[in-house]
Amino acid sequence: MVRASSILVVAASSAFIAGTRAQPFCQDQDSTSWTPCNASLPIPGASEFECAEVTAPLCHKGVCESKQTIKLFVKRLRATQDADNKPNVWLLAGGPGQAGTSLFDQDAATLRDMSEQGANFYMTDHRGTGRSAPLDCGKKLQPSGYGECFRKLLAQSDNKPEAFSVTSAANDVVHLATKFATNAETYVYGVSYGTYLTERVIHLAPKIVKGYMLDGVSADRNNPFTYTSDDMMPVTKRLAEACEGNDFCRSKFEQDITKHGSLYTAFVEIVNSFDKSSNQCVDWIMKVQKEESADSEGAANATTSPSKAVRRLLGGFILGDQKIFIPAYLYRIKRCNDNDMQFVQAFTKSEDDDIGIAQLLYNVISIRHLYNSTPAFTYKPDQYNEKVAPIPDGVGVIVFNGGLDFNTPWEYGRRQFDDMKTSNKLMVEAEHGPHGIALSPITPEDESQCGHQIFLQFVASKGDVSKVDASCMKHAPLLQYDNEQTVARVFKQRLGGDAFDGTVLPDTTQEPKI
Repeated sequence: MVRASSILVVAASSAFIAGTRAQPFCQDQDSTSWTPCNASLPIPGASEFECAEVTAPLCHKGVCESKQTIKLFVKRLRATQDADNKPNVWLLAGGPGQAGTSLFDQDAATLRDMSEQGANFYMTDHRGTGRSAPLDCGKKLQPSGYGECFRKLLAQSDNKPEAFSVTSAANDVVHLATKFATNAETYVYGVSYGTYLTERVIHLAPKIVKGYMLDGVSADRNNPFTYTSDDMMPVTKRLAEACEGNDFCRSKFEQDITKHGSLYTAFVEIVNSFDKSSNQCVDWIMKVQKEESADSEGAANATTSPSKAVRRLLGGFILGDQKIFIPAYLYRIKRCNDNDMQFVQAFTKSEDDDIGIAQLLYNVISIRHLYNSTPAFTYKPDQYNEKVAPIPDGVGVIVFNGGLDFNTPWEYGRRQFDDMKTSNKLMVEAEHGPHGIALSPITPEDESQCGHQIFLQFVASKGDVSKVDASCMKHAPLLQYDNEQTVARVFKQRLGGDAFDGTVLPDTTQEPKI
């Protein structure tokens, strides 16, 4: 699921931004000839990726009616031996609006290793993204052009906005999974918004699917973006508790904890105190945040208070590894000596500035399905909206949950898990885990590949969770605030020492100015 700041931008805009590229819809005959293609990043010794375009109806049966078709882009990585008799795993990416094949680029090396253990991996660009009938008005489109762009899109899509709904995308998955089924089973893995899409696939109940994996869950029921800020509070408390439970991190805040009773309360009070007593670090942050919010939200909504500026800055770190050192940022902002000022100026860029989201599709789906009070100017929610699908007999489900997941707090996954009526389900949780623990390390220094092992066991067990040993997650690592490797990775090897007191080193990656 996309970051909270993007959610706020969409909510504030209250506009359905629409766009097109040149004629994404077509009437061509289906072609499924596979051609070699590569991951975006080179992988030494990687198996060969293959790509294809597959024709699908613009309107699937029961969704809408149209004779038009679209092309869906599909990418796969087949097992190294006897692929026709190995299970297929469909990987569904997040967003809404992230091209599905981006997961191949992010986790290509991991998937290569997993394919060698006996599975075929498939991805498709969600319709409306990437190379599957992309919706794009261009990055430089001004608000005055939204209306005309939307009208052109509607005309090209046969006036069927529901053709780009969650249910339409779920039908694509069923269509493709059926088309490319092997002699073995099929499994569906979804991460972030991909879990919401996976849940919609469960509603469609394709008989070829033997198991589902939900990683960083956007729940079927009671999951409106309207309450995202409130939903982040428990995760923020857990992040503070992680620092408080670590001897090194706690030592930096002993006086604050004694004064306020808990580190979470101390953090809140420290930030609020900047409104009464600022310093050069806060002033600099406020200046930068004012400029950024004025550019994105207009001068009238620009950040005005010091506490709001600091919250906005720290909020930009919550989705990546930088969140580990939010305590260090706050510690330095409060102290603000010359070294701290250099630190704040050098490391205030969030890791999530460019996440490859198709903003139009994000708006189509999130505004229609994930806000609970939006006028119906997109399309009417269908019969699956706000309902939890029954799990078919013989089908297994695993939910992966990270305690420090700010995209989709583990409360979402727990709710979905409780709502799914089946005995063949398994909850896998990591206390300090981030978003997407099945294919990602639990912490920056984690090399256990615990999530990978559970993933592959589930496939090997043909969806029977009773045969899956998830005990490795009980030994998942906790955050380490003074780990040299973690500090070097998060701060791009530009920090000498630990995150609380280290000195900023020259940036050798930039060309010298002449």
